[in-house]
Amino acid sequence: MYNRNTAHDFEVLERQKRKGRVVELPGHLARKKEKLKSKKTFLVAVFSAFMVSSAVVSAFLMSQVVLTEITDQTEKASKVLDECENSNTQLRMQIEAQGASKALDGGYVHSELVKIPKETFAETH
Repeated sequence: MYNRNTAHDFEVLERQKRKGRVVELPGHLARKKEKLKSKKTFLVAVFSAFMVSSAVVSAFLMSQVVLTEITDQTEKASKVLDECENSNTQLRMQIEAQGASKALDGGYVHSELVKIPKETFAETH
């Protein structure tokens, strides 16, 4: 079991000392693999950054399109509102004109959706 001669065998001691001191450098293939791995990592990072930036630009463009569409809808709604207000004003003027002519003919005067009887109108004028 125990070999007494190994303690005096200086070659064994020298080999053990060399093993502890010697640092083995990676081989040529190991260095190539490490370079390839670092290149892959770099390419993945560049590709990820490109995809994120393209997603941000796409989101910006999409928001601009939506904003333009909403602006167009708002302008159309404003035009429709103006047309309705104009027609409402015209109708009120027509109603007032008809009311004034009916008042002279003995009818009712329509003003602000209030009917005034003929007698009350005649007393004031």
